[in-house]
Amino acid sequence: MKTFVKYGFGAAFALLLMSAVMQVLSAQTILRNGVPGSNDVLDKTPKRVTLFFTEKIDPAQSSLQVFASDSTRVDDGKPFCSENHKNMGILLRETGPGQYTVRWAIVAEQSGKQTGTYSFQIGKKP
Repeated sequence: MKTFVKYGFGAAFALLLMSAVMQVLSAQTILRNGVPGSNDVLDKTPKRVTLFFTEKIDPAQSSLQVFASDSTRVDDGKPFCSENHKNMGILLRETGPGQYTVRWAIVAEQSGKQTGTYSFQIGKKP
């Protein structure tokens, strides 16, 4: 009987802990995809960068920037959002070969503020 009670409380605690972790993870907005994507190698400059998130974001409190390897911005400075507020994009100026970094910051309805970066390449990797 003592063994059952001991393991029963342990199992109940483990289930409670797993439930709490799952709630935290499920509340996290995730960058589902980016176009161009992380580590993509492109032949020419894309017209835009578009990010796809798993939940609605607040466009007024979110930002998207694209930088060349010398830290100069290569976007037009005017991020836009889709009607469903799950996609954010920005137009790019014509650029040359090199590595580019996408930097984003969002405020999502459910999970609050999040930031991230990733890079893509135009032209062959050195």
